[in-house]
Amino acid sequence: MNKSRTYIPKLKGGRVHEVSGDGALAFALLMAFGAMKGREALCIGSPDWLAALQPHGLERFVDPQSLVHVACPLKTDVLWAAETALRAGAVRVVLLSLFATPDGKSLRRLQLAAETGGALGIILVREVAFTSPAETRWHCQPCRQGDARGLHVSLYKNKSGVEGSWYLYGYGATEHNTGAGRLAATPAGEPVWPGRLAR
Repeated sequence: MNKSRTYIPKLKGGRVHEVSGDGALAFALLMAFGAMKGREALCIGSPDWLAALQPHGLERFVDPQSLVHVACPLKTDVLWAAETALRAGAVRVVLLSLFATPDGKSLRRLQLAAETGGALGIILVREVAFTSPAETRWHCQPCRQGDARGLHVSLYKNKSGVEGSWYLYGYGATEHNTGAGRLAATPAGEPVWPGRLAR
């Protein structure tokens, strides 16, 4: 492996993590792949969001048949379904899509549920709040290097480790995942995030 490569910090199980940006879903699926260990994951969101998840696009990251879709028309339903799934611990990964970062009370409930069930929770948001009790906060954007497409991922909040940013080129489970839930990448300097002031 190129000596300039390193590993992106793993997402801890039993915790809830927040991911934003146009590359959020791709990054979340990459991180979920290593945590699933051959088991199913739940994708919880609006019917429109779930309908946009095309199997052909998903198969680069995970087996589409391993993703169980839970359609919830209301935000309160998404949060309830996610909390219930995280607490039950029947799946290793729960992905949920929301327009914005949940309020502190709701996110703390999700955190407690994840701690109880031991599952990994990943929240995909389009609008980020100024603060969040999430274990980590990430911002992910598509990028290019010549003909290679990839992701620029920034870890701008981490309760228990380093922060930073990385490039993933030619990304996909085959290219980057070591089988231990670790993603090989190239360091990209200081993290960036929406507004630059959010923590």
